[in-house]
Amino acid sequence: MRVKRFVTICASHYGTWVAYFHQGLGCVQMRPDSAFLQDLNRNTAMLKQLSFASIITPYDMMSILAKSSQLPVGREVGVSVLTHD
Repeated sequence: MRVKRFVTICASHYGTWVAYFHQGLGCVQMRPDSAFLQDLNRNTAMLKQLSFASIITPYDMMSILAKSSQLPVGREVGVSVLTHD
């Protein structure tokens, strides 16, 4: 295994409704329940082998809904910031 630690920051693991505003490939892939995201999330159990943390904020207006940043494994770190960047 090459990765020991993995940290995501406000990542929309389950997509974002904002992606419906554009037709580009990246936006299509980030739509909720897209084939791309289903493929990425198919093996989230393997993250148990890593030191994994997901940094989220309930105020992120890009990752709508904020729960799309939450995964069922690893440590979740909530921060109170008002912007995505």
